[in-house]
Amino acid sequence: VSTQSTGKQIPSNMQRVGQRRTDRSNPGKTAAPAVRLSMYSVPPTDNVALEEFESAAIERQQLLKEVEDCRTLAPDEQGRRMSKLLHRFRLNYRDQEEVRRDVLGHFILRLAYCRTEDLRKWLLANESAVFKYRFEHELHDNERLAFVRANNMSMDQLSVEESEQFRDQLRAVSHDTVFWKVGFEEVLDLVGSRQVVLHKGEAFVPNSLLSSIVVGKFRSMLSKTMLQMQKVMPSLESEEQYGTFLKGIGQTYFGQTDFNSTATKGHVKLADLDMLAQRSMPLCMSNLHENVRRLHHLRHGGRLQYGLFLKGIGLSLEDSLMFFKGEWSKGVGADKFDKEYAYGIRYNYGKEGARKDMSPYGCMKIITSAPAAGAGDHHGCPFRHLSLIHISEPTRLLSISYAVFCLKKKKKKQKIQNNTRNSEVNIHLQ
Repeated sequence: VSTQSTGKQIPSNMQRVGQRRTDRSNPGKTAAPAVRLSMYSVPPTDNVALEEFESAAIERQQLLKEVEDCRTLAPDEQGRRMSKLLHRFRLNYRDQEEVRRDVLGHFILRLAYCRTEDLRKWLLANESAVFKYRFEHELHDNERLAFVRANNMSMDQLSVEESEQFRDQLRAVSHDTVFWKVGFEEVLDLVGSRQVVLHKGEAFVPNSLLSSIVVGKFRSMLSKTMLQMQKVMPSLESEEQYGTFLKGIGQTYFGQTDFNSTATKGHVKLADLDMLAQRSMPLCMSNLHENVRRLHHLRHGGRLQYGLFLKGIGLSLEDSLMFFKGEWSKGVGADKFDKEYAYGIRYNYGKEGARKDMSPYGCMKIITSAPAAGAGDHHGCPFRHLSLIHISEPTRLLSISYAVFCLKKKKKKQKIQNNTRNSEVNIHLQ
């Protein structure tokens, strides 16, 4: 890594792609991009001023944060939001400068987010969502095939003999005439939804679902490269200017939500928790609060989810210990709380163990990461794990329109039932 008066150079372990291409017929003119989507397989090496280095990373992070919020929406609304985001963040690849900015922002965040497993998962999920949308909606059919060939993706088209051999099974899953043959582990989402034919460890994927193969390869590549980058990050973090920035940006938005602002810390009092649970808390947290008051106990998943939430909204460590000890004393007793449970609360606040500043769970983490609640479990998303009758009473007490909620729930259930009846797609195990 070298510092020059004209700007900051990206680390030397990053190699060439996404730079400006000069049209040989006109050296003063920048050529148009060859493709409108990048696999990000080769990093950039051009000199970048420190200001641009930081702005590109922050802009990419803002994009991925909004993409994370989009992923909870209905498919139609999600598509509209994603289209607007691509336009706002200039990811339409209209000129070479947009290509360069896209590649630069991606690789800087790849460096910043490779340090921990949670950071890697967050980046992997949201970068894959952006990549999938762009592959499916920004590229034409011929461009998709050209993209696959240009990136040397190892997959074979089903031969005429194989197509004839599995004709009935293939017709059951799709009316496509072209199928691709890949390892089944590369398209687990399609295996789970019964949209492929399986034979001897291979999946026959319809051409219309080519994006699942490409996105799977993209995820695999990105995951492997972030693990490799993790090994060199300690040396990069020691660099005075951009090293500090790379270390800090991974903590700026990750896992943060509106109730996890540093501006709120220290402003929530223990005496206000019951009122906040009834009026202001999201249903997942008010449900946990109610069960703490009722059962005087929560299992580990519930303690972690609710304890980090209380930290995020501004409850001090002292008040948090007082709250949980007051409830646990009515159940297991104060002595057992001090011996077995107090450590976990102090750990959440970074006072024990690795002393990390842990962030509250965001909605996506609660929805996708929390296990299905079993007997005695109360964490996770109530809208996913609880029945309608269990949700109805708390929603009457909150500022949620119960009638609107029930109507949406009923429509969604009817839509799922209709799709199930109309679906003729099967998975065939040979």
